[in-house]
Amino acid sequence: MMPSLPPTLPDSGTELLRIDSRLFEFHIAGEPIHETAERLALHRDSSGGQRIEARFDVRGRPGRTEDLRVRLFSPQTGQAEEWQPGMPAYPCFYETKSYELTLIKADPALDLTFHHENVNLRRRIRPRGSRVLSGTLDFGSEIGETELQIRLGGQTVLSVVIEIFPAKLDYRRDYARLMEEVDEEAYDLSFDFLRRTYRTAESAETPRQSLAEFNAVLREVFGRMESAMLRIGAHPHHRLESERHLVESGRAKRTDRSTLDDLRRHPQRLQTDAQGGLEIAGKRYAPSRLLEPRRKISTDTDENRFLRWMLERTAARIDDLRRELRDSRAGRDPLPEQELALIRRRIGAMLNLDFLQSVGPMRRINVSLVLQMAPGYREMYKLHLLLLRGLSIREGLMRLSLKDMAQLYEYWCFLKLHRLLLRRCRMIRRGGLGIDRSGLFPSLIRGGASRIEYEHLESGARLSLLYNPSMLGRSRPTTEQKPDLLLTLRRPEPERGSGGPGGYGERRFVLDAKYRLDPAVPGSRYDSLYGAPGPLEEDINVMHRYRDAIVRRSRPDGGYERSISSACVLFPYANETEYAEHHFCRSLEKVGVGALPFLPGATRLAEKWLDALLMPDEDGEGNKEGGSR
Repeated sequence: MMPSLPPTLPDSGTELLRIDSRLFEFHIAGEPIHETAERLALHRDSSGGQRIEARFDVRGRPGRTEDLRVRLFSPQTGQAEEWQPGMPAYPCFYETKSYELTLIKADPALDLTFHHENVNLRRRIRPRGSRVLSGTLDFGSEIGETELQIRLGGQTVLSVVIEIFPAKLDYRRDYARLMEEVDEEAYDLSFDFLRRTYRTAESAETPRQSLAEFNAVLREVFGRMESAMLRIGAHPHHRLESERHLVESGRAKRTDRSTLDDLRRHPQRLQTDAQGGLEIAGKRYAPSRLLEPRRKISTDTDENRFLRWMLERTAARIDDLRRELRDSRAGRDPLPEQELALIRRRIGAMLNLDFLQSVGPMRRINVSLVLQMAPGYREMYKLHLLLLRGLSIREGLMRLSLKDMAQLYEYWCFLKLHRLLLRRCRMIRRGGLGIDRSGLFPSLIRGGASRIEYEHLESGARLSLLYNPSMLGRSRPTTEQKPDLLLTLRRPEPERGSGGPGGYGERRFVLDAKYRLDPAVPGSRYDSLYGAPGPLEEDINVMHRYRDAIVRRSRPDGGYERSISSACVLFPYANETEYAEHHFCRSLEKVGVGALPFLPGATRLAEKWLDALLMPDEDGEGNKEGGSR
C-alpha cells in the first residue's frame, strides 16, 4: 500500500530556518515537506518509519557572532524547534523546490553580503533597500550538501551547511547504490565543477586525475603548501660544494693535493726564487699563482630541485584549469578565475624565493630522508602525492561537486543496461563507455563513439547499444531526434524459399531516461486515471514522437517508413509489483509505447522486457512483448 500524505501540508511560506544575532536576522522559508517524497515514503530508516537524519551545521565567527540563536523546522513535530550543535536535524530541503532567503541587518551601515560558490545562487540574493537582502534559492536537480555564507567586510561571520535531498529516489538506499554502480564503471564520471551542492570526498588512487579533482584537492591543500614553503624558506636544505680559484700564491689560505696536481700540469706558473719552497734539479722555485680549494653553501640539491619542479607543475595545471574555465559555461562566474589567479601569483612568489633561484632542472626524484623527515619538505612531498591523486565519494575533508541527478540518472541507465546485456550476451565490440576527460569534468562521449555490440549466443541475435545518438542525414526528413539510448536488435532470418540462413532482420528500440514521475497524489487527475505513481503523460507523448519521427528511407519510390519498433521511458520508481498493473506498463506490450521503473533495486520489469526481445518464440520470430514491429 502506498502511504498517504498528511491531511495538511505546510505551505511555501513556512519558516524552515531562523538565525538571530546582534548583527542580523537570517531566515529561510519554503515548503518543508515534498509531496512526492512523502507519497513514496522516502528517506526513512530500514523499518520504514523513522526519518533519517540530515546534515546540518551552523558556525559563527568568534568575536562577531558567538551569540547565535537557531531555530530549525522539524518534520517530526511539524514546527520550528530550538537547535543546538549536536542535536539531530531531519530532511526539510529538497531538489526542484524554491526557498526564500532573507537577511535583515541590525544596522543599515553594516557591509553584510551573501556568498555561495555557485554564481547562479550567489546572484539571486540581492539588496532590497538599505537593511534587507533577499532572493530565491533553487537547487534544481542537484542533491547533497551546500554551504551558505554571510560575510561582513569580506570575512565570513556565518556559515550554514544544509543537505538537499532527492524527491524521487531514496537517499541512503537508491542514490547510494546508483553512485556505487556508476563509480564501478568510471569512478570520476559523476564529478562536476562548482555546482550548487557538493559531497565530501577522500583521496584515492587514479590513473588520470580530472581538472575538477585537481581543483578540489588544490583548494584544500594550498594553505598547507604555503605554510610548508615558509618553513623551508627559513631553513632550506643545502650542501657544501668545493670550488677552486686561481689566486696569487701569497693570498692562498689553503692547499690540497689538487693544488700540486695543477702545478704539475702548469709548470709555467713556477718562478725561480732562492727562497722558494720547491727544489727541482738543484734550483729552488716558488709558484706565482696557486689553485686554491674553497667551500661554499649551495641550495642546488635534489630536494630543492623537486620543490621547484612540483611548484612549476602545479602552476601549469592551474593554467590549464583557467583556460578550461574561460572556454566553458562555468567561465561566466569571475570568482573561480580570480581565486585561481591569486593562487597562481602566490605560487609564482614561492618560485621566486632566493634559495630556489640557483636550482637546476630535476632529473630524478630521489625520495631521500630529507623529503621523508625534514620539516617543510616532508609536508610538501605529501602534498605532491595528494595533488596527483583522484577522489572517492566517501566521508572526507574535500568538497567535490557532482552532476545533477537528471544527468547522473541518464548515465546510470546506460551503464546499467550495458551490465544487464552483459549478463545475457557476449560483448563482441566495445567502442563505448568512452569518457571524455579533456574538459573540467569527465563526461560520456555521445553518439557513434559510444557504440557497444553484443551477441546473444542462444538465439544468434546481434545487438548494439548507443548513448545519445543523433538521427541525422537521410533518415531525418524533418527535425533532429536525440533519444537517450538506442538499442538495435538484428536477428538471423532464414533465406526466403530455401529455409537456409539469410540476412539479419533489424529492429530498433528507443529508451529515454527521465528523472521524474507523477506521485499520483490522492484526488489528483493522475491518480483517478492510473491509480498509482508512474511516468508523466508528456514523457509518454515524447515516445510517440520518437516512434513517428525516427524513420528510414527504404521504399523504391524514396518513401520513408518507421524504424523504431518500441519506445520506452525509464523512470525512478521502486514498487515494481504495484507498477506491473499500471496502464503505461501494459501499453508497452500492446502498442510498443510505455514506461518501465528503473532503479538499482528495481530492474525486474526491465529485465523481463529485455528477455522478451532476445528470446525467439516457437515460430522463430521475436517475442512480441517488446512491442509491435
